[in-house]
Amino acid sequence: MDLKDFKEPSKESMGELFNKGDCFQGQRKGEHIQTILIRHKIVLVPIILISFFGGLSILGINALIREFIVDDADLLNKISLTVDFVFISFLLHFLFINFLNFYLSLVIITNSRIIDIHFTTIFSRNMDTLDLHNIQDITISRSGVWRWMFNFGRIIMHNAAGTELFDFRYLRHPLKNYNIINHVHYKAMHSRAALRKESIKHQTIEPKQTDWDDLNADKST
Repeated sequence: MDLKDFKEPSKESMGELFNKGDCFQGQRKGEHIQTILIRHKIVLVPIILISFFGGLSILGINALIREFIVDDADLLNKISLTVDFVFISFLLHFLFINFLNFYLSLVIITNSRIIDIHFTTIFSRNMDTLDLHNIQDITISRSGVWRWMFNFGRIIMHNAAGTELFDFRYLRHPLKNYNIINHVHYKAMHSRAALRKESIKHQTIEPKQTDWDDLNADKST
């Protein structure tokens, strides 16, 4: 199989957020962005549901407070306001952190490696990198009605020993990104193999006869 057997991805399919000429923190010399993997917005559905039912629970807690504290109206109002403030602050913080993580966490695929950037808190960012030549197998999983309906899936990468290196879930356009990653991976492996072959070739080249004559002449003098 030759490199020409792979179709070059179109400009429309290259990069969700960045172009190939854009930069990112920790970018190497000669490294270019090929595509960006982004999670599907369906991962926000549980977060929104939790926030919705959390908001409803505030009404239930206020009802319980009014049920057990009925004599002192002033104390009742103070407790209700305090409970409402604490719960609303917690829900807003929960929504903010999860939406921030969703929009700022992404996976960058370059021509030489994979960079997984994800946030755990506002001031905590983790960055995991993996060179493309360390990847042996790339698999895609998009089973289930919901995955096909909303076009999201899972891409898993393994090394030669079968160890799972990266597991990206709930990705948008999984089939398109899978094809792009395969293309970039094959190009990287093809370039690495060509360089290795060229290096071995230079190591095994023997001097010509004229070179040996010149070397012997130098020794005799």
